[in-house]
Amino acid sequence: MNCRIGQAVILLSLLCLYGCKPKMPETPPQPAGHGNNVFPHTPQAVIMTGKTPLWFEFAPLIPNHLKRVEDAALNEFSPWPVARHATGLLPFENGLAAAVNRYGFLAVLPDKPGKLLFYAFEETEWFPGATASIPFYFDGRPTVILSGHDFFLEAGLPPPLKQFFALVPGESLLTNPLIPAFEQFAGADGWDIETFFPTAQGWWYFKARNKSTQGKPANHYYRAEASGVSQKIDEVGEAAFYEAFAPLKVTAVSVLPPLVNALLVESGVSQDGNWHLTLFTDTAGKLAFSGAAAKTDGTATPLYAMNAGDDYEQSVLLVSERGAAPAAVFYYGGNAAIKKQALPILPENFFWTGAGCAGGNLIAFWEERDNWNIGAAGFMIVKLEQ
Repeated sequence: MNCRIGQAVILLSLLCLYGCKPKMPETPPQPAGHGNNVFPHTPQAVIMTGKTPLWFEFAPLIPNHLKRVEDAALNEFSPWPVARHATGLLPFENGLAAAVNRYGFLAVLPDKPGKLLFYAFEETEWFPGATASIPFYFDGRPTVILSGHDFFLEAGLPPPLKQFFALVPGESLLTNPLIPAFEQFAGADGWDIETFFPTAQGWWYFKARNKSTQGKPANHYYRAEASGVSQKIDEVGEAAFYEAFAPLKVTAVSVLPPLVNALLVESGVSQDGNWHLTLFTDTAGKLAFSGAAAKTDGTATPLYAMNAGDDYEQSVLLVSERGAAPAAVFYYGGNAAIKKQALPILPENFFWTGAGCAGGNLIAFWEERDNWNIGAAGFMIVKLEQ
C-alpha cells in the first residue's frame, strides 16, 4: 500500500501502516451521523477505504494488517471450537458487528465518506478455551453464548461461569446480560450450552449438558421463544432438534425479505428458487443467513447474506463459487439498482464465510480450512462501486 493508491489505515493502536504517514487527528474521531455516544472511547483504527482491498488477520489484542491475504500465517491449525475465527455477523448501528471465537466482538461503523471506524472488544474474562456461539440479538443487542465445547478436546472441560456477552452502544466493555430463557442453565450449576441457533420461525434451539453429574453428561435439547424474555422452554427430541438445525429448502420465496429475494434472483445462482438456507432472524426483522443454492448438475453454491429490514444500503449477498471462479457480491447501488462486484480469488483452502456492508463498503470474512480445523482467519474491506 502507498500514498498513490489513495488508501491508508490511520493507526490508533497496534496496526501497521505501509508507505506514507498521514497526519494524526488532534482529537479522537467521532462517528458522523451517530452522535458521540456509539461507544465512549476512541476507535482502535480509522480505516480509509478505496477500490484496493485491505486485508486483516485475527490476532491477539487487535487484528494484523496484511499487504495481501497470502501473507496470513499467524495461527496454526486447530479444531474449529478453539480456533480464532468469525462465528457470524449482524447488522449493528448502520454498520456491522462480528463475533470472533477466542477473542470478542468487532464493530465496523461508517464515519465520513471513505472512512470506517473500527472497534475491537477483546474480552479478557472469556473462559480460556471457551467456544463462542453464532451471534444473535437479545434486547436488540448482538449477543453470544460461551461454552466449554470439548468434542475435539479432552472431555470434562467445565462450563464458563460467565456464559453471555453482549455488545451495547454507550459501553466501552462487553456486558453480561441476564437472559430469562437460560436462567435454569447457569454455568455455576454445571450447565453448558454447547449448541445454539435461532430460526426464522421465531425459535431459539439449543443443546445443553449438565457437567456436574456423575459419568458422561447427557445431551438435552430445548427450544425457547426467540425474544429470550420468557422463562418458558420446551424440551424437544434429538431428531426434532437436528431437523430444525438443518438448512431449510426454500421453494416459497415469501419466507425471505423482498430485498434478499431480489438479490438471490438477480444473482442467477438458482433460477428455479431451489435454495437450501439456514436462516437467522430477530423480532426487528433483521436477517442474516448462510446456505447453498442447488444447481442443475447436482452441485451447490455457498451463499452468505446480510439484510437490515428494508435498508437497501445494508443488504448484501455473497456468492462463493468453488474452484477458479471468483466469488462475487450482489448489492444495491444508486437508485436501488442491483449491482455485482467480483471479489479477489483466495488461495487454495481459503474460503469466504460471510459478508456485510457499512458506509458503502463491503466487509467480507475469510478463513483457512483443513477439514474440521481452521488456520488463519480474518476479513477484507473494499469500497463498493456505486
